[in-house]
Amino acid sequence: MSINKITNMGNIGVSKSHSYLAVDINFNYKINNIIGGSTWFDPYAVVGGGAHILLSDKALTLNFGVGTKLWLGKKAGVRLQSEYKHTIKGSFNHFQHSIGVFYKFGSKDEGCPNFDGDGIVDIYDECVYETGPKTNKGCPVITKVELAKLDELFRTVYFDSG
Repeated sequence: MSINKITNMGNIGVSKSHSYLAVDINFNYKINNIIGGSTWFDPYAVVGGGAHILLSDKALTLNFGVGTKLWLGKKAGVRLQSEYKHTIKGSFNHFQHSIGVFYKFGSKDEGCPNFDGDGIVDIYDECVYETGPKTNKGCPVITKVELAKLDELFRTVYFDSG
């Protein structure tokens, strides 16, 4: 939810400030899932919808945008976000920019995802879907018996050379 006072409409100043009320439901997709993890820079894409009231304009909106969380530690940081709000049957398409601070409460993983539950957060885990010790970067350890079985199997693999 955002409650603001508007004093400019783009480059045009308005004679008096106007109240603006918006309620949105947005979903974020972490871009680090595509480009790889970072310990402090966490960009995301935003898509969602909502409603706003400005003067006599009451409209539903489709929201699209980008943002990032800048982690200042394991649990706290700054959030920057810009989104385009396209009105459905309204007259006031606009951008909304925001900055905020956040703090993550609880969680044994310091608020970071750990899909396999091995205690190594996903951005540091080289085997996100399989459990393994920290000494092996979150990947399962192959025992000598398993290694001998693999070695035996690979000796029976032949390739055509023609």
